Amino acid sequence: MVKLCPECGEENDNSAKFCQKCSSPLTKELKTTLNENRENRKPIYALVTIIGVVFIIIDGLGLILNLLLVPLGLILTMGGLVRLFPKTFKPKAIVIGFTAFMVVYYLLFILSSCILVIYPERGILPYS
Repeated sequence: MVKLCPECGEENDNSAKFCQKCSSPLTKELKTTLNENRENRKPIYALVTIIGVVFIIIDGLGLILNLLLVPLGLILTMGGLVRLFPKTFKPKAIVIGFTAFMVVYYLLFILSSCILVIYPERGILPYS
C-alpha cells in the first residue's frame, strides 16, 4: 500500500512520514506540528528584523563607523522578513537585491573617501 502526497501526488511507502519528492509532511499531525512551530518562532523573526533595522539606522546616522553594520543589518532584516512573510519575500530576489545594494554602498563609500582625500577642505577626515 502507498501514500499519495497531498502536495505533489508522488507515491510514497506506507511507513513514510515525508514525501520523497517534495518533502511535504504526509500526515496531518506532522503538518499541524510544523505550522505550530512556525507560529511560535514569529516573535523571534520579528525581533531579528527589528535588530537589523536598528543596525542600519545606527550606521546611517553615523553613530558608529563600522562597515559591517549595514551588511549585518540587511542580512538580519531580510532573513527575518523572508521567515515572517515567505510568500511575499523570495530568497533569490533578496540575494540579488542585497548584492546590488552592497556593491553600490561600497562604491559610494570608496568614492566619498577619495573625494575627502583629494579635497580635504570639503569635509573632515576621520583619521586626521
